[in-house]
Amino acid sequence: MRVRFNGKGFKAVRKQRHISQITLAEQTETTERYLRELENGRMDNPSAAMVYRFSVILNQPMEAFMIVEEDLEL
Repeated sequence: MRVRFNGKGFKAVRKQRHISQITLAEQTETTERYLRELENGRMDNPSAAMVYRFSVILNQPMEAFMIVEEDLEL
């Protein structure tokens, strides 16, 4: 099993909350570039602490930003 960050879902929630990348970057003490990379799937492994910050600011459970991929047995 692999757990990875759901950048598209994260972006959708951020937009639904009408929070810009600039504002979220300031509130989470990160950069706009980092947020863009997460949202566009170029990065999919933020720290648990960062996902927690996102969840608090966006008022969503941490699990809302994660995708679980099951290993397929051959």
